[in-house]
Amino acid sequence: MAGRFHSVLDITDISTQWTEMYVTYGLSGENTIAGLKACVEALPFPVKGVNTDNGSEFINRELNESFTDIFPGALRSRSRPYWKNDNAHVEQKNRDRVRRYFHYGRSDCDVITPLLCELARLLSLYDNLYRPTLKLLYKERNGHKYRKFFEKTPKTPVQRVLEDPSVPEASKERVHLLQQEHNPLHLQEKIAKLKRKIQRIEAALAQEKSRPAQPPPPPQRPAQPPPPPQRPAQPPSDSLPNFPYLLNSRYP
Repeated sequence: MAGRFHSVLDITDISTQWTEMYVTYGLSGENTIAGLKACVEALPFPVKGVNTDNGSEFINRELNESFTDIFPGALRSRSRPYWKNDNAHVEQKNRDRVRRYFHYGRSDCDVITPLLCELARLLSLYDNLYRPTLKLLYKERNGHKYRKFFEKTPKTPVQRVLEDPSVPEASKERVHLLQQEHNPLHLQEKIAKLKRKIQRIEAALAQEKSRPAQPPPPPQRPAQPPPPPQRPAQPPSDSLPNFPYLLNSRYP
């Protein structure tokens, strides 16, 4: 489908399951760079490696030149073409987070882009702080089937960050500050309020688009030329007209 639409950029950490989302209007390299910078700033720990797919939003000149500035000291890799399981963690979050919150619709209104970015930030913050998940530990293959083994107790990404010995203490202090600054009920209220605002704007824009087009005004007739000036009326005279033959007449 032609045109520009909103897309959701998803970043997932494999070790802690920490996920950040960012909404972009279009898939240009500049929008992708802006989204990656916002997601990296929201991550409470440094990035050691980045693996992307082969989309044009990630394979472009702008991102190649800015990669070291966005991810200093990080290794870069990409998935094999047409192998979605190379990015299985992100694909799973696309279903669990992106399609769950933003559904399957297409939005082509750039007016609500800042609101969608703020909604994605609040949703990511709520999920990372207060939504527990089960992490896959390992799996065994038995013939043509796989047997998966998960954690016995679900944990939030925050708990995994605090329990991970490889995370620096400065990052853990940042996580503690996030927990103290936010409340799950307040976050849910902000999310619901922002959703209602976005729905009102989309409904108003849809109603405006559905209105019938106004018919064009009728063509104007060309302006008529002004009438010629009228001669002034001669005043009435009681005497006879001054004919020359009367003035030169020889008869009495």
